[in-house]
Amino acid sequence: MDKIMTEKIGHKETDIIITHNISVDSCIADEIRMLNNEYDIFTLSSCCGHSHTGYIIVGGNDIDKMLALGYEMTPIKFLDNDIITDDIFVACAFKPRSKCNCGDKF
Repeated sequence: MDKIMTEKIGHKETDIIITHNISVDSCIADEIRMLNNEYDIFTLSSCCGHSHTGYIIVGGNDIDKMLALGYEMTPIKFLDNDIITDDIFVACAFKPRSKCNCGDKF
């Protein structure tokens, strides 16, 4: 959370580093690893698309980072592309650049 928002709600925050594993579709694993590790973008959810359009969901300031990297927003059925609270994007879905090669169909 940025400092302006912290001051508004009046509580203290402490930065901590958390290392965690996430499970992702193999088709886009390298791309998700790159976004998280090289560009410091925290991916909330992702899917290769299983022969359809996939998605990478990010939130907060990471939306601007994805746009700066040239990622294209994409609509996904269960989020309808984004979550908006008080005219602020909370999370957006972006089209992965990696191509699905798993052939799974759901």
